[in-house]
Amino acid sequence: MARVLIVGAGLTGSLCASLLRRELQDKVRIEVWEKSRGSGCTLSCSPQAFCCPSTRLVFFERHVTGLFRRGASWEVQSRAGDSEMFDAVVLTIPVPQILQLEGDLTE
Repeated sequence: MARVLIVGAGLTGSLCASLLRRELQDKVRIEVWEKSRGSGCTLSCSPQAFCCPSTRLVFFERHVTGLFRRGASWEVQSRAGDSEMFDAVVLTIPVPQILQLEGDLTE
């Protein structure tokens, strides 16, 4: 089963996870990584309604520091020092944060 990582659990990340789940159903495993302790940290309204209920694999305090191309997959490194492999990565974090990531972002 293909693995998809969505980086950022705000409104855009939650919507992306929901739409991917609706379209691909059980064909992919979708994970959402958020560096904060909760979702929707840049929203001015209550974020609870936007947390992706159909995804179920939402991990908080998981700060992505690098993306590295490994063949047809992506190795995603976190600030904790661990790494995991994904078939696709969707970045929904602000551009200044994307520019701070290490790795192969031009691919």
